[in-house]
Amino acid sequence: MCMTYYTVDDLRPGRPGWDVRQFSALAEAITHYRTLPMDGVRVLGMADDAHAYELIRCVRLFLGDAQGEDVLAADYRRSGLTKKNAALKNALDVCLEVLHPRFLLEPERLVPVPHRRKLREELRDSVTQLLYISGQQQYAMALFDTRPLNFLLKPLDEAKLLDCVVQAIRLSRPEEAVLTVLVERTPRALPTQAIRYIESYHKRITVHSVQHELVCRDKLDTVARQLPEQFFLRIHQSFLVNTLYVRRIQYDRLTLDDGTELPISQSYRRVVRGRLLRWTPGGMVL
Repeated sequence: MCMTYYTVDDLRPGRPGWDVRQFSALAEAITHYRTLPMDGVRVLGMADDAHAYELIRCVRLFLGDAQGEDVLAADYRRSGLTKKNAALKNALDVCLEVLHPRFLLEPERLVPVPHRRKLREELRDSVTQLLYISGQQQYAMALFDTRPLNFLLKPLDEAKLLDCVVQAIRLSRPEEAVLTVLVERTPRALPTQAIRYIESYHKRITVHSVQHELVCRDKLDTVARQLPEQFFLRIHQSFLVNTLYVRRIQYDRLTLDDGTELPISQSYRRVVRGRLLRWTPGGMVL
C-alpha cells in the first residue's frame, strides 16, 4: 500500500482557489503545513490507494478571530480505523506529539484532547486538581496516570460536579482565603470563593458575591492583590471574575452561573481564552 501525505492551503489573500501539495514523508508535510498562513483553513492529511484521512485542520475558535488554531480533525480511534490501519495511527500520534493540538473536532463543537501524563508534567506540580469530564468511559483508565481528582461521565450529575469543585478547593487551599474591604469605614471580610466578580466604576468597586453586593472606595488593582490568582482573572479594565462561576465563554464576553454577562476587552481576550479554554469541560460550541 502506497502512503502519501498532503496539505491544503485555502484561499490566501490575493490567491484564488486551493493549493494542494503532496509529500512522501509525514515530516515534510508537517514542515510545509507549518509555513501556511493561519488566516485561512489549512489542512494536513494522509492518503493511501483508496482513502484520504484528514489529520489536522486549522479553524477559528471564534468568528471574530484573525487567526485559527490547529485541531485534531478526526478521532479515528473511536471508529476502530487505527486498528486496521497502523500507518493512520502512527500519523495521528506524530501529529499529537509535534503539533500539540489542544482540541479535537467533533460535529459542531470542539472537545479537549486528553494529554495524559504530559498535562501533569506541564503543570510542574502535584497540587493542582484535575477533573476530567467525558462521554467516553474508556478514557478513564488512560487518564489515571495524571492522578486526577475524579472522572465524571456525561450526562453530568450537578451534585457530583459541585462536590468535586468543593473538594478541589479544599485540597488546593487548606486555609480559607478572604477579601477585606472597608464599607463606610467598617472592615468587612468576605470569603473569596463566594465572590462571583468585582466591578470598578468611578473610583469605587462593587463586590458581587453569592449573597449580596458591597460597594466601597478602593482600586481594582489593590483588591486584586488580595485574591488567589488560581481562581480570579482580569477580563477588562473594570472587571475581575472568579473563574469558578464561569459557565460560557464567547468572543467578546463570558456568562456566569446566574446568567450575568461580562465584557472581555480586546487587550485581555488572548489571556482569557488561554486560561479558560484549558478547563472548559463540555467542549465549545462553534
